[in-house]
Amino acid sequence: MSEEGGIWFVKNFVDVHDHPLAKPEHVFVLWSHRGLNEAQKAEAIALSSGGLRPYQIMDMMQKRNGGPGDAGFLMQDLYNFIAREKKEKVEGSDVEYVLSYMGRQKYKNPEFYFEYSTDEEGRLQNLFWLDSQS
Repeated sequence: MSEEGGIWFVKNFVDVHDHPLAKPEHVFVLWSHRGLNEAQKAEAIALSSGGLRPYQIMDMMQKRNGGPGDAGFLMQDLYNFIAREKKEKVEGSDVEYVLSYMGRQKYKNPEFYFEYSTDEEGRLQNLFWLDSQS
């Protein structure tokens, strides 16, 4: 570093790699080489909305692409993507989502019961539910 200007400069540069490169079959675990592409994201959202769990989606995508490591991303990448999508979907409408969910449960199971109350401004104040096991 230069004393007077605070500027950094290269004094010595060695143009050789100092460690072995990743094998082609292991490249998919490198952060810089993995991630869901747009088609995979759309498919993951559709399958997740259809009720499949992330591990089931991952299994399907890996089998379609040749096996473990051939999907181009890791299970954690898929899990994080789906979690972010769900969070964005629910943010700002969490109460509507919960009440809609409760209504669907009631429709599927007549023994399911829920009740809620709101304050003067229409905000959710209390929520009570029980299912057939309760």
